[in-house]
Amino acid sequence: MSKQVTKKQHYVPKFYLKNFENANGEIEVFNLKANRFDKPKTRGSICYGEFFYGEETGVEDDHSQKIENAFKLIEDNLSKNLDPLI
Repeated sequence: MSKQVTKKQHYVPKFYLKNFENANGEIEVFNLKANRFDKPKTRGSICYGEFFYGEETGVEDDHSQKIENAFKLIEDNLSKNLDPLI
């Protein structure tokens, strides 16, 4: 059985980004460099880096997977309780 590797590691949790979706389930993204709004994007396609939590960002390693898994446990629990808090 192969281990699951999470390449797209979100520094803003997707469950949090859900609160910013438009009626089409997309998020309006402002491009600071171009000083304009880009085409709306899905939660999964923004606010992440490939192996963001790695010892060297962008490079797969066990370190990034351990951190991603730890955050997943916290975020899964928090996501279930966020709406009542809001």
